[in-house]
Amino acid sequence: MSKKVSSVKGSFFLRVKTRQEVANEYGITPRTLNNRLKKANLYIPNGTIFPKSLKMIYNALGFPPETTGEISQK
Repeated sequence: MSKKVSSVKGSFFLRVKTRQEVANEYGITPRTLNNRLKKANLYIPNGTIFPKSLKMIYNALGFPPETTGEISQK
């Protein structure tokens, strides 16, 4: 069963973000984020992360706890 991004969360992808910003959303360091992306077999180029790549990240890792109200168990 694969995780899909709901259309309700669509506005979450409207701007580019840095790895630091994405890592902060998950409450982890950028290095840990890179390790999780590698484990999920995602290649995200260095530099800013564009909305298309953000969708791939959120599909693979789930939404950050702050946006879902859940506590991360990874």
